[in-house]
Parts: sequence; C-alpha cells; structure tokens
Amino acid sequence: MKEQIAKIFLESLIYSKRMLASAISVILFIIGIAFIISPLFMISQGYIWTSGLVIITVAILSIFMRNTKKGGFHENVK
Repeated sequence: MKEQIAKIFLESLIYSKRMLASAISVILFIIGIAFIISPLFMISQGYIWTSGLVIITVAILSIFMRNTKKGGFHENVK
C-alpha cells in the first residue's frame, strides 16, 4: 500500500514538473511575441523586437529539447 502511495506521489511530481515547464515555455513565447510587436504600439522604434526573437527562440528550443528527450519528434517523423 505504501509503495502505491509513493508511486502515485512520484508520478504527480513528475506530471507537475512537466506542466510547469510547459507553462513557462508558453509564457516565454507570449513575452517574445509581445516584444516583437511592441515597436508597433510604442513611440520608440528601438530594437526591442530582437529581445522578442531571442525569447521565442529559447522557448522553442526548450520545447524541442523536452520533446526529443521523450522521443516525441522521432516517433512522428517516418
């Protein structure tokens, strides 16, 4: 009984870790999009959009690395 409880607890921790990583990636992606379109709405025409590209690149790479660890992209490419 205790082993089942421990297994359930560990699975819930793993699930919450994956959900947190996914949420962070989505938030980074949204922030990156905001940085890219912000010069359209702001008076200054600076290079803040380059920060958006960097943030989006980091978010996409983190999603890609997480999926390749699980074998997600390799199974779909055939």
